[in-house]
Amino acid sequence: MSKERHTYQLNIHVDPVDPGKPLRVAHNPMLPHKDALWADQAIKSEFLSVEKLLIQTIHIRTKQRLSDLRDRLKSFLGSSIECPIQGSPAVLQVPLLQPCMQSENLLVTVDTHTGYFLAFVPQYNPPMIGDIQEALNKDTSKLDSLLIDLKFWMTVKRCEKTLQHLPVLTTTTIPLVVPRGHIASKLGPHTLYVKLCKHQNHYVVVDLKESPGDPLEIVQTYYLMTVKPQALPDEDMTALGGGAAAPAGSVTGGAATPSGASTPLSQSGCGAASSVPSSTVPTATTVGRTSEEATAMEAELPKAFLRVANFLQLDTFAIVHGPCTKIDLSLLSTGGKRKLVGASNETLAKQPRYAGYFISELAHVVAFCDDRIPFCTLTVELNKRNICHQGMQIEANGTNFLVKIVQMPAGEDWEKETAAALQAATLSCTLRLQVKGIKAWQAEFVFCSCPLPSQSPKERGPRRPVCFMYDFAAGTTTQVASMVEEMLQDWNTIGHLYGVVLRFAEALRLGNLLLLSDQHNSLMSVVDIKSFTYKKLVLGYGMNKASTVTIYWRHSEKRFHLAFGVVGHTASASNPHTVVAPQLQHEFNQHRSIATLVEVLRDTYAPLLSLTKLPSAPQLGVINSG
Repeated sequence: MSKERHTYQLNIHVDPVDPGKPLRVAHNPMLPHKDALWADQAIKSEFLSVEKLLIQTIHIRTKQRLSDLRDRLKSFLGSSIECPIQGSPAVLQVPLLQPCMQSENLLVTVDTHTGYFLAFVPQYNPPMIGDIQEALNKDTSKLDSLLIDLKFWMTVKRCEKTLQHLPVLTTTTIPLVVPRGHIASKLGPHTLYVKLCKHQNHYVVVDLKESPGDPLEIVQTYYLMTVKPQALPDEDMTALGGGAAAPAGSVTGGAATPSGASTPLSQSGCGAASSVPSSTVPTATTVGRTSEEATAMEAELPKAFLRVANFLQLDTFAIVHGPCTKIDLSLLSTGGKRKLVGASNETLAKQPRYAGYFISELAHVVAFCDDRIPFCTLTVELNKRNICHQGMQIEANGTNFLVKIVQMPAGEDWEKETAAALQAATLSCTLRLQVKGIKAWQAEFVFCSCPLPSQSPKERGPRRPVCFMYDFAAGTTTQVASMVEEMLQDWNTIGHLYGVVLRFAEALRLGNLLLLSDQHNSLMSVVDIKSFTYKKLVLGYGMNKASTVTIYWRHSEKRFHLAFGVVGHTASASNPHTVVAPQLQHEFNQHRSIATLVEVLRDTYAPLLSLTKLPSAPQLGVINSG
């Protein structure tokens, strides 16, 4: 075997003193005495085998070279790291991570024909493995930096493997515009960007760095980043209105240096940085253009870059040790089955086996952000509207997240008495996110002391929950703001209907109906309260109380609507008041008194019923001459 100028020789000769003795073997350079005795057995046995002698000698020389390389790597890995040399041909196993599976070890062997080192990683095909092999055989000064790159490259692969079943996309480069002096510009050269597919413009940034105390440990720092599309990588686009082009900001696929130069995310094939030098970045000017033309031009520019909007470091300890994240040791100790009562201590002594490539902390942080981002956006929107709430909470047994509103604001055009009564009757207002089936927001209002007794069995309890569903869409800030606006509109609808119902309930209690001298019993004999859901009120009147009128508030028109119908056995196929519905609706929006409406319906029911029985088809008149 030969390596550069080093030559290994094997000489077989007769003993110069006593030719009758067995053949002698001379190794150059000399082998240790123990290894020489083991190698020379092939020449001293009854069956002389030069091939076997060569194989054994090559094996010993290979182990020697690998042992020297192991001593060289001890300075990089640390003296406590075990690097075994096993197999035939001999293979040096170098763990670069902790814990490290056997398939992730860097394996180094020696080519028996050329004497060159051969390196490979069984599980991966790292792009820098060729450079590592060249450094092993020629320039070992580059070996440490290449091994560091390989270590980070495999860590990134572990992160990608961990997140493969989550709704995310991972990348090491993005066209990011980082303002000078921003904390994002201080990220290290090894960074992984995890795009949350459920939430637009949200990323979890994983900054990978070496641990100062353990050379095999990679410290991961997590950040939550929100970005905005940026047309051009300039400073502030508003600065272009003065007629001069603003200097280009720093654009990088990872971390931008304060000077605006791009820092590569990885080296030796770990992903090229997507950087744009300042000299090549296109700029825009608004010389000779009005502000409207400049705005239109800016809107038409392609938004190929992303600007950092928010950048927040995540507290990993608080996330992992938060509510409902307690580890069930009984599940871990028995491989997923609960430990039986009275089990022996041997079961507790067993250590759970984890896959080395699965980073549970990363999966938990990403899932944590994926679940909580919509609620964080919701709480921010509630704060903007000065709606007092208790923040995001976790429901019993960790089944879901919720936001409880302490007090809903009074709606527009509400009377003070109505607002006070509705606030007193509101037990809770809870916002949840429904994830099964169609993803949608759910607002649940719980009321007590219902002012009207309903005939519906579902509306007779002391608690009256009222639910509204809102489309989640993509969960962006604009869409969440639209959802809150819809919720306030529904709350305003409840308040307007509650006001007229409250006055009607008071009239029922006191018997003070407008233009009606009958008492409570007489009124209840005229009308039945079929349903009151806080969204609408359904009254039954007429013969068998089969004719119905539904009263509800329409926010878009800011007025009440009346819908007439029939239910059950009726004297006519349609409600008699359908023909005068617009007139009754107009009058009701003037006086807003259900009692007055009931009186009108009672007095006009019989005449209108007679009119509905008349034939609607025109007939030629007939004169009776008799």
